[in-house]
Amino acid sequence: MTYGFYSTPKCCQGMERQDVAFAIIDAFTEWENAVPKLNFQWLYPGDDADIRIRFTSLSPPYYGFGYYPPDGRLLLDISRTLWSTSSNPVPYKLDLQSESMHEIGHTLGLEHTNDPASVMYPTLSSSTIKRELTQLDINNIRALYRSKPHHELANSI
Repeated sequence: MTYGFYSTPKCCQGMERQDVAFAIIDAFTEWENAVPKLNFQWLYPGDDADIRIRFTSLSPPYYGFGYYPPDGRLLLDISRTLWSTSSNPVPYKLDLQSESMHEIGHTLGLEHTNDPASVMYPTLSSSTIKRELTQLDINNIRALYRSKPHHELANSI
């Protein structure tokens, strides 16, 4: 499965594109490690990728939005969200990798959980880090792909 940015990406103000890319690559790697049959590849430009990432303006209360399969869009807010790639974000910034992991979960077909420690919990507070999947997240993604071996992940699959 491929993922990448649309060819004309806007990016986060004051952040290096490389740091943004690494945060998102690390988020995909975490999901890939949880389910060995998921194999993600970066595609540039990402206009034809299975999961297409774009920084755009989103309406409150959304910081990000991941569309369920087979849509494949992953949107991240740039209008009012201050992003961070630091392992210790300041209180008014949102961790990009944590939010990306959550939205990737939606693009894979997962819904929200009731566990506040879970990556798939519906809210993420500023300066909070959720860069590792909980056992609940792992169980849910494995159950989804065990029960639907031909689950359509995105447009071209």
